[in-house]
Amino acid sequence: MNILKTAVVLMIVLSGIIPAVSAEEENRYSYITVDSVDLELTKDKAIFDINYHIDSGVEFLVIFLGKNDLKNKLEKMFSLNDADFGTTTMTGARITLKNPSVDYGDGSYWFPKKDFAVTVPVLNVKTARSDKTFYDVSEVPGMGYFGDPLPATPPATDINKLRITSDPVTLATPEPTPVAHYFR
Repeated sequence: MNILKTAVVLMIVLSGIIPAVSAEEENRYSYITVDSVDLELTKDKAIFDINYHIDSGVEFLVIFLGKNDLKNKLEKMFSLNDADFGTTTMTGARITLKNPSVDYGDGSYWFPKKDFAVTVPVLNVKTARSDKTFYDVSEVPGMGYFGDPLPATPPATDINKLRITSDPVTLATPEPTPVAHYFR
């Protein structure tokens, strides 16, 4: 029991110190430093793959006390209310939002702007038809996208069966114009 009390007191002290220190780095929130974020937008999901690292002095506390505080901080950092946490490790997390986009009903969608509490050094956004990379951003800008990849269309005709026919062409050389014609 004595170890548990010491760990809790240490965590309270660290939680008071770490936010003051973290003001220097824009990609840092408490004891978490964000390295990059990969965002995949599909028809009905937004999947955030967040790559980060945790301060070495706090890793033990996260392991010992559980990942609930880590998940809460990630949720606040990226404004991900009601998110489903997949894998959460000491170096990354996969978080899924269900139905985050407006569906226009014709295969196109609108993902609204989402603010972050940190500056993300590299943000990769992938959709079915495009990939975009943003650097040093503190938000995902609102963006439209398509939910399905471009359809693969077969050629209308078989190129091997094409036959081009034309009438024979005779090239005629015009008679030369006399030089005297130009000096009149």
